Amino acid sequence: MPVDVKATVRAAAAAAAFGAAGATVYEVQVLLPRLVPYETQSVVAFDGTMTAHRLARTTLVSDNGRQIAIGAGTQPAVIVLGYTRCADRCPTTLAALSRAVEMTPRTRGIRALFLTTDPQHDTPSVLHRYLSAWRHAVGGLTAAPEVVRKVQWQLGAGTGARDDHDTRIFVLDQNGDVIAQLPAADSAADLRAALGGRP
Repeated sequence: MPVDVKATVRAAAAAAAFGAAGATVYEVQVLLPRLVPYETQSVVAFDGTMTAHRLARTTLVSDNGRQIAIGAGTQPAVIVLGYTRCADRCPTTLAALSRAVEMTPRTRGIRALFLTTDPQHDTPSVLHRYLSAWRHAVGGLTAAPEVVRKVQWQLGAGTGARDDHDTRIFVLDQNGDVIAQLPAADSAADLRAALGGRP
């Protein structure tokens, strides 16, 4: 029977962390599946460090209907996951991020993007109408479901259900490396500082 190396390493790392906290083997076995529900790109190296999440160059469709590339070899970007029918977390996060973008000098060259986790409903035109509420300070992105899932996986955001998506804000450099993961609850001033502007 083949051994799932990634799963074994991930479980060992989690078990070690739990063990350091005084958890029993039983607690690790019961809680691990709940705490590590999704496959991610992070891998534990032999020296105990974690590899960074990196988004390969990926082409998606913008809310203007044009193809747009994100990830390695493109402009730095701030990516938010969500969907247009979200009634709470997405609007709040987009409001703060839009305000931060408007306060940040254009010379920073950072793109703020909203990637839908519901591509079957959120067409470019649906995204465009939705994002008009924030004066299009944040651009919309969609793609085939398998492409969206791959982007989520590479960001380390998992492949959760549409309405249970990762609420963090991912900051990528020009190499596609995730250099920061910001809480969705951050204020516009905090987000602006993360984008390279003054708080």
